[in-house]
Amino acid sequence: MTISNSLDILIIKETWLIEEPDPSLCMLRQLLPDFRLTSIPRAARGGLPAILYRSFFTPKVNRGPVYSLFEYLDLNLSSGKFSCLFISFYQKESPFSQFILDFSDLIECTIAIQIKIILAGDFNLHFDLPSDPHTVLFNESLRTFDLQQHITSPTHHSGHTLDFVII
Repeated sequence: MTISNSLDILIIKETWLIEEPDPSLCMLRQLLPDFRLTSIPRAARGGLPAILYRSFFTPKVNRGPVYSLFEYLDLNLSSGKFSCLFISFYQKESPFSQFILDFSDLIECTIAIQIKIILAGDFNLHFDLPSDPHTVLFNESLRTFDLQQHITSPTHHSGHTLDFVII
């Protein structure tokens, strides 16, 4: 998919990779020699976010606050005059009231960097149900930070939109 669609950057919400020498990482390096993968290493398998990008980008991992209700990787990629903060996001099952507070805190910390932000990932919200109270609160939070969710079609087998791209 990365090569056939001429992608330069791919945000991966869930990798299931482990630390070196993971056979999947070795295969990835052979198949995509012009790409680099940044993820948060973990000794055991698990659903960690990652970002795959072409090697001409200069990466800088930002170590923001740690939250118990979601995992994320925020990576500043730059090349020439281009600079953008990419966030790969994975929300665990969690109480919404605490999630929205933590998510808003993450965005507030991120906005302080003052560069373009692209956040993509898996949210346990039904964005396709605009009158759902959680969706309403989430949208209000996005508007507070002048952000918008861009996925409009179903991303889940039950017909709901759970995967978001937020800019």
